[in-house]
Amino acid sequence: GTDLPAYYQQYGGFVFAAGINKYMFINLNRPIVDDLVRVKYTQTEIVRHRDELQHEIAREALRLMGIEHGVEIISIADVPAGTGLGSSSCYAVGLLNALHTLQRHPVSFQELAEEACQLEIEVLGKPIGKQDQYMAAFGGLTVLEIAPDGTVSISQPTIPATVLDDLQRNMLVFYTGSERSSLDILSEQSRGAATRQETVLESLHAIKEMGYRIKEEIERGDLTSFGLELDRHWQAKKRLSSRVSNPRFDEIYELSKQNGAL
Repeated sequence: GTDLPAYYQQYGGFVFAAGINKYMFINLNRPIVDDLVRVKYTQTEIVRHRDELQHEIAREALRLMGIEHGVEIISIADVPAGTGLGSSSCYAVGLLNALHTLQRHPVSFQELAEEACQLEIEVLGKPIGKQDQYMAAFGGLTVLEIAPDGTVSISQPTIPATVLDDLQRNMLVFYTGSERSSLDILSEQSRGAATRQETVLESLHAIKEMGYRIKEEIERGDLTSFGLELDRHWQAKKRLSSRVSNPRFDEIYELSKQNGAL
């Protein structure tokens, strides 16, 4: 939440995030038989010019790179859209990376992440932050410090290999079968931060402080404190919007804690 412009422009943002081993694969081709634009995802679009595309990110990425026609884009993902794992930003970063490679113009991870932010936040006007694009570009365990002017400083924490191994063996990710758009929730958070709603601001301030503590706990290998901090983080997150969770998720969460999860 602290990566949203409405928050970091006032207070600066801090994110300590982890990439997971689930991927978005982008295949990019120049067709040899015609000059059409083909984009294949859950749907298939075949058009004469990029401006006719319904897929917003593909259309605007091609515009950003100055490509009008004669290209085929195929995407395959390990997870469906709407799972809260930043799949749209993974698509944006992956496609921009592929287009730069096609044009033999390699760019740094940071340039790639900023281009994806420009595409999603400025061009498409999505009410999202900078975490997803930067994590798609950098992966791993990465710290993002966001200045009020939007400049992002990236660093990797110093974590012993044994702690990383313990971290991986003590964390699980489950697919709940639920899919939803996060845009409404993020819009609500952004409005709350921009209008300085007390509950939203207090929760975001608390979340940022937890981020600093979590980084310290993981660096010193205190994974029990980290687990307990994640629980406090989730309680603070739920105060940002009534739509962050729902009764089913709350039931699963409590059942997990009753059976030994921190």
